[in-house]
Amino acid sequence: MGIRQERRGEPRTELHRIWTVSVESHRFGHCRAQMLDYSASGMRLLLDGGSAVRPGEQLEIHYPGTGLSYLTAVAWCRQDGRQVMVGARLLHAASSGRQAS
Repeated sequence: MGIRQERRGEPRTELHRIWTVSVESHRFGHCRAQMLDYSASGMRLLLDGGSAVRPGEQLEIHYPGTGLSYLTAVAWCRQDGRQVMVGARLLHAASSGRQAS
C-alpha cells in the first residue's frame, strides 16, 4: 500500500489488491464494488451497475466474511460505462462482532 497527497483531510491509502465489498442503498438495493483506496474520512469505490447513485445518498458498505460495516454518504460520483466511481465520506463504522466462516 502507498500513500499519496490529495484533497482529503487524511492521507489516502491505495490498495494493491482487489477488495470486493457489498454495497447497500435504499435507491438501488445491493451491488458489489471494488474498494480502490481509503482514508480515515472516507473511501473511493468502483460500483458495478450502480448508476442510480447520487451525491448525498447514504450507502452501507459491508466486508464479506467479517462483521465489519460502514455507513457512508456519497460525496461525488462519476459514471464510467457500466461502472460508477464513487467518493464516499465515512459517517459511522460498526462491527456486529460476528465472523462468517
